Amino acid sequence: MNMKTTTELYKVDGRVLCRDCTYAEAENATTWVRRIQPGKDAEPLVCEACGAELRIFCPNCGNFHLNPALDLDLQAQQCLDQERISIEAERVEFYDKWL
Repeated sequence: MNMKTTTELYKVDGRVLCRDCTYAEAENATTWVRRIQPGKDAEPLVCEACGAELRIFCPNCGNFHLNPALDLDLQAQQCLDQERISIEAERVEFYDKWL
């Protein structure tokens, strides 16, 4: 199980690389470097050099999700559902403690 993660992936000379590997390879790049846009680019979301998996910032909950659903509406609903579950669990814990 790979535990290395990154928040940015780039395409360097046809290879998908994380930010750290891109800095190491960019000096030797012969063509171009561009940032990969999840959901728009059909690229794997893993660095080909070190295996770092992409984490994407979620504007719905403020966390970084590991390879989230590329459907942002679905991801928003999952975040809202998780927030509701957490709030309900806190409410139950509060009432159990004080009643």
